[in-house]
Amino acid sequence: MAVLVGGAPALVVLALALALVWLDSTPGQRWLLARLNSALAEDGIELHGLHGRLWDRLELDGVTLSDDTGPYLQIEEARLTWRPAALLERRLEIVDLEIARARLARRPHRRDGPSPTTDAPLAVPHLDFDLVVGRFRLARFIIAEEAYGTAAMLAAEGELQFLHSSRLTAAFTAALRDRDGLDSLRADLDYDATARTLDLSLEAEGRAHGLLAALFAGTAAEEAVGLRLAGSGPLDAWQGRLDAHYGARTKLEAEIRAHGKEIDLAGEVAAGDLAPAALRALLAPAVGFRLHAAPTAGGKLALRAEAGLTGGTAHLEGALDPENLARLDLALALRLADMSALAPLLAPMAVSKAALEGRVGGTFDAPRFAGRLHLRGLASPGR
Repeated sequence: MAVLVGGAPALVVLALALALVWLDSTPGQRWLLARLNSALAEDGIELHGLHGRLWDRLELDGVTLSDDTGPYLQIEEARLTWRPAALLERRLEIVDLEIARARLARRPHRRDGPSPTTDAPLAVPHLDFDLVVGRFRLARFIIAEEAYGTAAMLAAEGELQFLHSSRLTAAFTAALRDRDGLDSLRADLDYDATARTLDLSLEAEGRAHGLLAALFAGTAAEEAVGLRLAGSGPLDAWQGRLDAHYGARTKLEAEIRAHGKEIDLAGEVAAGDLAPAALRALLAPAVGFRLHAAPTAGGKLALRAEAGLTGGTAHLEGALDPENLARLDLALALRLADMSALAPLLAPMAVSKAALEGRVGGTFDAPRFAGRLHLRGLASPGR
C-alpha cells in the first residue's frame, strides 16, 4: 500500500504526459479543435484543420468569422511558432505568426444585443494571461469592393504585446495595393488602461481613387490623401497634433487637447477646390477654426465649432449620433460684416452686411439646409 501511495504522484505525472502526447496526435488534435470551435461558436469564429506540432509549431488550414448574415472574413493557412513553457508564467508567447491569405468579403454587421459599457474611454479585453506576439506577417489580405467601395490587397507585418490585461503595445506597417498602385500605413501604439495613458503615432498615405482615399474622402475621391496623427499623455489631458491633406490645396492642421471626456481642436483649414466656387472668396486662402466635442447624457456627441471667414464668422452647433454618424442635425449661423469678398459675385447689386441662420440636415453625402437670409444695406444700380 505504501508503494502505491508513494507512487501516486508518479502515476499522475505519467497520466499527464500520456495525455499531452495524445493531444499532439491526429485524434487528439481533432478533439482539441472540436472543443475550441464549441467555445468560439458564440462569437462567430470557426477554426479549420489543426496540424503540426502542438508544442512547437502549429498550423491551421483556416479561420472563418461570421455574423448574423453569414461569413464575412476568411483566413487561410495560418502558422505560428510559440513557447509553451511561457504558460508557466501565465504568458502566451507567440514567437512568429504568419498568415498566407485572408479575404474580407464585406463589412460585418453588428450583432444583436446591447453594446458593452465601460468607464474606460478605450476598452481592452480582459485576459487571465499576458499575450506577446514577437512578429506577425500577413502576406496577402484581399479586400472586396463590397467592403469599402474599392477592391484592394493588403500586406502587413508588426509586433504586439498585451500585458496584465491593461497595457497594449503594438507596431505595424501595411501596404495596400489596388489596380492603380500602392497605399501605405504605419502605426505605433502604447496604451495603459490602468495608468490611463496613450502614446500614439499614425501615418497614412493614399493615392487618388485608392482604398485610403475612399475611406477618408469617399469613393469618388479624385486626389491623393495623407494623414499624420501623433500625441501622448493621460487620456483626460491628452495632447496631440493632426495634419491631413486631400490633394495639394486642401489641408488641415490642428492641435488636439483633451479635458476629461471633452476634446478641443484648434487649427487652420484650407478648403481648396472642395469648397463651392461661390464661397471660395470667404475661405481663401485658409481659415482658422475651433471645435469642441463632448459626450451627452443621451449617448450623443455634442459639437460646437466656430471659424473665422473673410469679413465675418461662422458658428456651427449640434450633436452627432454615434449609431448613425452620417445623419446631420446642426444649427448654422453665418455673419458677414464686410461683404467686399463677395462683391464680384453680387455685382451689380451691393450689400453692406449679411447674416444666414438655419439648420443643416440630411446626410454628409446629401446635406439639406433650411433657414433665413438677412441682408442690410442692399442697393442696386439706379437706386
